Amino acid sequence: ATLVSYAIFDCDNHAAGKLDIDIALKMVNDTVAINPQMKAVINLSLGHRYTGEDSGESTKKLEASLMNQGVVIIRASGNSGENACEYGLSDFNSSLKVGYTNNNDYLDAHSNWGPCVDILAPGSSISFPAYDSLLNSSRNYGSGSGSSFAAPVVSGVS
Repeated sequence: ATLVSYAIFDCDNHAAGKLDIDIALKMVNDTVAINPQMKAVINLSLGHRYTGEDSGESTKKLEASLMNQGVVIIRASGNSGENACEYGLSDFNSSLKVGYTNNNDYLDAHSNWGPCVDILAPGSSISFPAYDSLLNSSRNYGSGSGSSFAAPVVSGVS
């Protein structure tokens, strides 16, 4: 398998805007279109609310096109402890929305929930390699929680 990363965050780790998300999805869509034998999974571990004027119509069309080409799309549901449908995720039928469980394997209080969440995965106190700028080393580990940590678990088994 080949792992390809499309960076849609800036150098200060500011969250992506809808245009950045659409550009990355279009790049994958174009790549898969010219390589129909390619298998692909997209992980969208980012918090973006699709409501009001930003209903994500262009993103929905790109996701539908990707799904029609056999691409699996995994999307973090959010960490507000609210109904995920309130974030506009009910209209994203082409992606699998992931909530997260705590260390006792129960829905975490911060995980978004509801009929727009398709699956739960471990997402509490997840260890990850962290770059230590003082040591100029990536040998340290950090820990974090959220649906953005659970979504890659689901992506890995897709």
